[in-house]
Amino acid sequence: NLTIIFKITPLNVERGYFVLRETCLTQEQLKELAKNFKIYAKTEYDKAIAEFNLGNYESALKYVESAIKINPKDNSFYYSKSVVLLTLQRHNEALNSINTAIQLDSSNYNNWAVKARILDEMKRYNESVNAYEKALELEPHDGFLWHDYAVSLGKSGQLDKAIKIFDELVKTFPNDTDFLHSLGITLMWLKEYNLVISIYTKLMTLDPNYTAAYDNRGHAYSELAYYEKALEDQKKSIELQPYICRYFNAWIYSLKINKVEESEYYFNKVKELDMDFDGFNPPKECKIAKTSEEQYK
Repeated sequence: NLTIIFKITPLNVERGYFVLRETCLTQEQLKELAKNFKIYAKTEYDKAIAEFNLGNYESALKYVESAIKINPKDNSFYYSKSVVLLTLQRHNEALNSINTAIQLDSSNYNNWAVKARILDEMKRYNESVNAYEKALELEPHDGFLWHDYAVSLGKSGQLDKAIKIFDELVKTFPNDTDFLHSLGITLMWLKEYNLVISIYTKLMTLDPNYTAAYDNRGHAYSELAYYEKALEDQKKSIELQPYICRYFNAWIYSLKINKVEESEYYFNKVKELDMDFDGFNPPKECKIAKTSEEQYK
């Protein structure tokens, strides 16, 4: 019985089963041993996933490295290690890990997509674009992959190409509100305010209670100096979900169009929620023109 000959334990894993290839084990026993090692590696990998999902990233890294030590030929282990390292902002190590995953399986589009994301965070935008293009060759039907590719194109200075992709994405996913919202945030970053207004207007027809749509369309209006429209959108978002940053933005917009009573009302609402607010600096929860979803919890 193989389990009698060699019991799989962390200590024995550390020693390595390859030592046993020089012993008297038969080919059948060696195959069974290799199988058991893969099972043990998968157990360590599952622990890594569980720890990652709990936000215990250092612990997740420990387990996925253990899985790699046991079975260094599984590309998915290196892929997951790169994701953990990316989450920990250890970009160079993450890049090394995903390159190993690609060496083991260059046909897996997820490997290329993660490499693109790592390079994007390292501000190596042209290389990121190239990695996204490789991922899209392998999986051309992933809308969010096209979205991220367009973002990298924008960052690399290829704005015209990025805008064309965004336009096609809207046509392809016309009824996906979360996708449209993500697209709107990206276009905001690119300062394509008319497109932002168009995207969020479309989103509102699909879901008239999508609060962030009013926040972000209002911000786009304000960037174009349409403060009356910006204020109306901000009022709607306050009606749907009162929040200090919404009151603050409404105060700014009402000041821009000299609505004294309304500006005083919104100033006082901000003051109620932040006693340190003095009208010179934004409340600590928000900043002027912040458009990320984090502002609108």
